[in-house]
Order: sequence, then C-alpha cells, then structure tokens
Amino acid sequence: MVDSTSENNVWTLPICDPASPERWDKDVPLPPRRANNPVQFGHHLEYGLARLMSGLFGLMGIDRASAFLGKGFRAVGPHIKPISNRALRNLRYVMPNNSEADNKAIVRDIWENFGRTIAEFTQLEQFRPLSDGRVALEGADILEDLVRNQRQAIYFSGHFANWEMMSPLLYRAGVRNGFVYRPMNNPLADEWVIKKRAACMSRVQLPKGKQGSRDLLKIMQQGHSLLMLVDQRLNSGEPIPFLNKPAMTAVAAARMAIKYKCPLVPVAIQRDREKGAYFKLMIKPPFMPDMTGNLRDDVTNTQIKVNEALGQMIMEAPGDWLWFHTRWGKDAVRDL
Repeated sequence: MVDSTSENNVWTLPICDPASPERWDKDVPLPPRRANNPVQFGHHLEYGLARLMSGLFGLMGIDRASAFLGKGFRAVGPHIKPISNRALRNLRYVMPNNSEADNKAIVRDIWENFGRTIAEFTQLEQFRPLSDGRVALEGADILEDLVRNQRQAIYFSGHFANWEMMSPLLYRAGVRNGFVYRPMNNPLADEWVIKKRAACMSRVQLPKGKQGSRDLLKIMQQGHSLLMLVDQRLNSGEPIPFLNKPAMTAVAAARMAIKYKCPLVPVAIQRDREKGAYFKLMIKPPFMPDMTGNLRDDVTNTQIKVNEALGQMIMEAPGDWLWFHTRWGKDAVRDL
C-alpha cells in the first residue's frame, strides 16, 4: 500500500495497488472459464479478433482508441435497427414527453459510449483510479468512512458510462470485495476477461449461477463487501417499479443487505463527454435495508429504494445508460 492524494479528489487514505505482490486476495483462485459451452471453431475466430483489436488499441493508446471506436459506433450503431429501435421504444415508454430528435440524440450517445467502453476495456489495467486523474471521485468522505470502519456493504450500480470503472476504484480504495459478473458465451474470451479484470480489481469474481450464488454467501459470511450491477431484467424476479414503470427485478441485493444487516451504497458513473476516456464516479449516501421482520415486504420495499436510486442516476445522464436491454418486457413497449 502506498500513500497518495490525487489532485482530482480528496482521497486521503492509502491506496491498495492490485499490482502489489502483497494484495489481500493474492491467494484467491480465479473462477474457471465457462464450461457449459464447448469451445468451437467460431470461438477461436472471435477470440483471435478480440486479441488483435486489443493489441491495436494498445498501440493507439487509451484516448485515441476510445475516440476511434466511439466515433465508429456513433456513426454505424443507429443503423442497426433491431437494437436501436429497442432503445427508442424504451425511451418513449419512460420519457413520453421527449421529442423524437431528443431520443435519437440519446441513442447516438449510447452507441458512442458503448464503443468507447469496449476500446477502454482492452486497456483496463492502464486505468488507476485515485491516482491517475482519469476517474474523479465525488463522495470520497462517504467512502473513506466506510473503509476506515471496515464496514461491510453492498455497492450497487448499473451499466453507466464505463461500468468497469467501479470495481478498480473500490479495490484501490481498500474495499475488500467480491463482484458478480455474467460469464461470456465464448469460453476463450471468458477466461481472458477474468484474468484481465483480476489484474486491476478483486480476484473474488462471482459468476451468475448456482456456484456463484454459493460463493456469494461465502464472501458475505467472511465480512467482505459485494459489488453488483442491478439494472437488468430478471424474468424470475419480482415486479418492482423502475423509472416509474413496473419491471421484473432481481432482488438479491435487497435480500443480502437484510440478511447481513449491511448498508446499500449507490454508485453512479458518468463519462466526461468533452474529454472522452475520463469519468466521474459518485458515491451516494448509503441507506439501510428495511428490517421490520416481515421479510417479503422488507425485500420489496428495500428493492424499491434500490431501483429509485438507479432511476435517479439514469435521469442525471440518460445517454450514459445502456438502454438496449429489454428492461420492461417486449409487450410493454411493443407499439411504441
């Protein structure tokens, strides 16, 4: 650990360097690559292309690579109608007073952000939050208080800006954590992504599924914090309002917070549209879950608060959120 104070935030605690041989999770084994999808010839082609792109983007540097792919996606993406039209329907559903021009402008921003995020992921280990100036921190006092008191918490966010920025920052801030992720369909790419993330964030990676759920309980029992992206639809979830519209929602974050009596911490991520590969990460005030003793109502009411926090983050910067998901179901937006 090294002491550092960044000019771009007021962080005063030591920084935990994931490149250090003394990192707290050095002996934690990484999860195996996806095993339920046998490697096929097409996987080798996809993986080879991804590694080639990664090498090219490395030569270009973060800023040029981010701008290159962002501009490319901004130009081409809106013409990929099945995806772009889904985003437009979602926008019309949630913000009916928006003009069509406003919605199309947001869709262009979404595509640019998506392209930039892909390019930036290939150089994820080059981002050093709290010390390199690329990730400005807001709410450092809140995070410092949680870290200083070694407070177990559930940090939650969504697919905002470059959503990969949350985990490296919290790791470097000293939050001992595990994070939930969705394994990639390509087993070769999945293994590469796991290792790439481990170089700059926690090695405690929890794939969605039965084994990941068991591991999640273990890390919570050990007193570690949990990092989750909780903005996607879950068909087997519960109907909880999201942006004032009913949406099937996973309630694991609420359940874990109630079970372990720990605070939920909203984390917003916004992209600096002028600079490109620069971000502001905002730690919002934590809140405790409802714990009246009626578990069903407590889970529902707590998840309502989680969704409200996510909705506020989205409305602060609509173009930073990934509106491509079928978040409210096909029937809700079919005719929009």
